[in-house]
Amino acid sequence: MYRLNPRPKSINVTYTTPFSVTSAGEYRFALETYAGSGTLTIDGLRRDASAHTTVPLSAGLHTLEVRAEFAPMALEPVIRLVWSGPDTGNRQELMPFYRLAPIDPGCAAAAGQTPFADNPPAPHSYVTDWLALGPFDNPNGTAVQQDFIDVAQLSANPQGTPTAERLWTPIPPRGDAFVDLDSFYAPTAPHHNPQYVCAYAATTVTSGAARAAFLELAGSGDPLRVWLNGAELTPLPLKAGYEPQRRMVELRAGANLLVIKSCEDIGAWYFVARFTDGARNDMPDLHAAAALPTQPIAPPSAASGETVQLLDGMDAVISAPHSSPKYGDYRGGGPSSWAYVEDAQHEVSWRTPPVPERKPTIFAVVASTSPENGEGELYVNGRDAVAFRIGTQGVGGQWSDNGYRVSFVSKGFVEGNSGILLVSVPPEVLTPGEPVYLRVALTGGTPRAWFMVKGYQDAVAHEALTPRVAGGLLHSAWEPAS
Repeated sequence: MYRLNPRPKSINVTYTTPFSVTSAGEYRFALETYAGSGTLTIDGLRRDASAHTTVPLSAGLHTLEVRAEFAPMALEPVIRLVWSGPDTGNRQELMPFYRLAPIDPGCAAAAGQTPFADNPPAPHSYVTDWLALGPFDNPNGTAVQQDFIDVAQLSANPQGTPTAERLWTPIPPRGDAFVDLDSFYAPTAPHHNPQYVCAYAATTVTSGAARAAFLELAGSGDPLRVWLNGAELTPLPLKAGYEPQRRMVELRAGANLLVIKSCEDIGAWYFVARFTDGARNDMPDLHAAAALPTQPIAPPSAASGETVQLLDGMDAVISAPHSSPKYGDYRGGGPSSWAYVEDAQHEVSWRTPPVPERKPTIFAVVASTSPENGEGELYVNGRDAVAFRIGTQGVGGQWSDNGYRVSFVSKGFVEGNSGILLVSVPPEVLTPGEPVYLRVALTGGTPRAWFMVKGYQDAVAHEALTPRVAGGLLHSAWEPAS
């Protein structure tokens, strides 16, 4: 939308679907659109979309249509439709179209099989037994990194965290994979709609033996922080969307405490969690319970002392074919230097501040890349270090070679993929008191693909980075699950 010229005046959306009702009766519908406005039509008639007036529905099939208009340059458009009535036990919940929409018999016939009712897919085992703690205020989405409790001290012993565990409440399992925080907190939320809040969910997973496993997460796009046995698995909050992500974890023999903190702004609010082996097969001998351990489970002890120095990676740009005193980014915009793949000089070079010590070092640089995909090569002090990808394919990527590591940590799409470039270098290339010379050469891809460095010299302080967090981002094992 940002790249269109002339810029659009609005986004118009029409959503239509059949849906089935099991129990006839009076139903209420509440339609939310952000940032915009919308109308609701059921069976060809305009209906109240504020849940003030009931809609009589017979058992059987009905049709629904939502029309909405959004501002084109606002936040991501959101449509949220909740209903209540006999089929929901008169509780307000999101309309579950994945259950209510009828199966298309043409699709079933084309696949040469009958619908799922007669030929069900292989089930997966999900963690559905959880305790919840919250909600906590999340004004303007600022509380994601705030610690409302000490996860490492959680236990069922009231002496551990006396004000917190009395508030832990079981989340009723839904019968499917979803841990629906939205429905759980709706009864006590203003207008029965939790917004700009955070909550913790905890479960104790019992394993018969110590072993490696994969923790797999998906969700409604809200940021998650995750702890296993008191150790945080998310150096930065994980955006858990529809496509599941996973990372390898080590389970202890006996009880393992899994804690997930999820922060909601608007829209749906849920997550899905499961443990698998490396081939994404279930681990049926694992058992989860909505309970806290009898005593705190201490996280693995960290190595004493700090072995890595974390430094700002920008002192001055040396050369680039393009520059601007203010090009947009997640920080608002600042001095920027970039190169396109198609440029005759398709590279950007810069130097770091002087390095204090000769030891393993991570540099943090504010950078951006194009949405278009391409390939780059990092040079350190003139040496070919590591190849990496730019563009949308490079967001969240990690690359290593020759003792070097590179990771691009996205902070959002603002006039490009905007974020932090982390570069880990071995100590032998460093000279105390001297800067390091970095260069990115674009080696292939779409001609208009570009790489950009920013003139900010305070990336470490601005992002409140620590060596542990930066190291975790460079070695983070979160990856697409499929």
